Amino acid sequence: MLGNKKNVFWEALLLTCVVFILGLLAGTFIESSHLQNVNDYYAQAEVSLIDSLALSNSLNSGASCSDMINSSVTFADKIYKQAETLEQYESSGKITNSMRIAHAKYDLLRTILWQNLMTLQKKCPNQFNYVIYLYEYNPSDLNQKATEQVWSKILSNLKQEEGNKVILVPIAVNSGLSSLDAIVNQLNITKFPAVVINGNQTIYNLQSTNDLKKYLN
Repeated sequence: MLGNKKNVFWEALLLTCVVFILGLLAGTFIESSHLQNVNDYYAQAEVSLIDSLALSNSLNSGASCSDMINSSVTFADKIYKQAETLEQYESSGKITNSMRIAHAKYDLLRTILWQNLMTLQKKCPNQFNYVIYLYEYNPSDLNQKATEQVWSKILSNLKQEEGNKVILVPIAVNSGLSSLDAIVNQLNITKFPAVVINGNQTIYNLQSTNDLKKYLN
């Protein structure tokens, strides 16, 4: 009788170990698959960014403002949708170092886009609107996390309402990017989340889309 109990115990322990290992392998496989998808998306976005920058460099040699603006809108919309996919992957499991690096790579692309938009605005003033959403990636403070979720929803609603009239660029400020830190310091932004509209208006209190619309061209 005692021997049977021991056998049951060891069988249960063995089964538990097998299930645990299989679960661990499955989780690793799924994350690797997600990461591969993210890297593929990033490669596509990188090509689009280089194409957009090439068009921007040709602005002085004949490219129109409308062409350049349309290119920026297309690129911004592409990486915005890809960022939503990345967030879904992150929310479905543990945020690993690989996912953090992938997120930082996207933040770098968006920072370069922000720089390009500032240059484009000088060449084509008052012809488009861009909204930069600065937030902290995976904050530990629950209140801040809740605030960021509310802001993200409001900004998403703004994009849905305004469509191509607004270029929306969300960027995590704690990605360790020197180029991003330089812009943020230049604009004297020390509190997050924050929204920068057309480079000349910074908002720290956001309740609705109307708080943003009054600053749009």
